[in-house]
Amino acid sequence: MFLSLKVEHSRTTSQVVEEALKAIDHVVACHVVSGDADFFVELAVPDLRTFEKVLTDQILAIGPVRDARSTFCIRTVVDRGPLPLNSWPAWRP
Repeated sequence: MFLSLKVEHSRTTSQVVEEALKAIDHVVACHVVSGDADFFVELAVPDLRTFEKVLTDQILAIGPVRDARSTFCIRTVVDRGPLPLNSWPAWRP
């Protein structure tokens, strides 16, 4: 499950949102992104009922969050996991 979040912008907004998302057990990854969204959040939930509860009770309760758009993964085509930085030829010294 993925969520794109838009937040209101202020000097402390990002820190408030980041700390709140870190405290939610179902959040397995969070990225600050450019484009239409401000944050891209990956959630691990067992079912839609849990997703609804996490979304409404925890994520939308974060003050600066103004919009949340969900995307469901139908299936994963490639998942190589994190690669060490030295595995990329362009980054080798």
